[in-house]
Amino acid sequence: MNNTLANGFRILEVLSDGKVYTVKELSEKFQLPPSHICRLLKTLLETGYIEQPAGTRKYRVSLKILRLANAWMRHSALRIIGRPYLQRLARDLNCQAYLSEFWHGHSIVIDVTYPEGGMADPSMTVGQVHRSAASACGRVCAAYAGPADLEALVGELRAEGTSEEIISAFLGDLPGIRKTGLSVRPEADLLAIAAPILQNGENFCGALGIFFPGLTRKDLTPTIINALKISAKAISTTLLPT
Repeated sequence: MNNTLANGFRILEVLSDGKVYTVKELSEKFQLPPSHICRLLKTLLETGYIEQPAGTRKYRVSLKILRLANAWMRHSALRIIGRPYLQRLARDLNCQAYLSEFWHGHSIVIDVTYPEGGMADPSMTVGQVHRSAASACGRVCAAYAGPADLEALVGELRAEGTSEEIISAFLGDLPGIRKTGLSVRPEADLLAIAAPILQNGENFCGALGIFFPGLTRKDLTPTIINALKISAKAISTTLLPT
């Protein structure tokens, strides 16, 4: 990727944390000359994706960035097809239901439904990246990751301070997840499971997960597993190749 373009995206990623930054702060953060940062900011200002609060020389991401996310969400076939199944699972099993898409080995939430009476805000969950070794959907996506993506995931785990024992156990679980079509979070004191979604029943593209607040692994039943797998299979067979 062109370095200028890449640096522009990196600036957008930093500014998306909701804070405001000066040219000096961005220059120090990216180890780039202030003149370079100024050119990048000028371009981003002209496109409307960043803005300057009135009376300041600081920069922040603008609301225009939401237009990109909204356009993607409205045209996501996986989300459009998967949403009714999320709603049904949340209603029938009284659980939280998550739909995630596969991205370079990662599981990124594209939709979520809570049971009736749930107080969480779905808009704050969409776009989150599941932890690869510690979430059911994350483990499904890791199980289908190619060698390069999986190596990168392991590198991220090590950078986060994850122990080699946990990493080894995580890697050892992945073949079983692909074989059984089921991922169960390893913690005994909670209950979260996920199943793969294969486009047209062939190409892996994401995961369907459910979480039961207040329940533990001992509460997992064949009824719960079957409901999840049936929904994941229905989404898979309906999701035609693009």
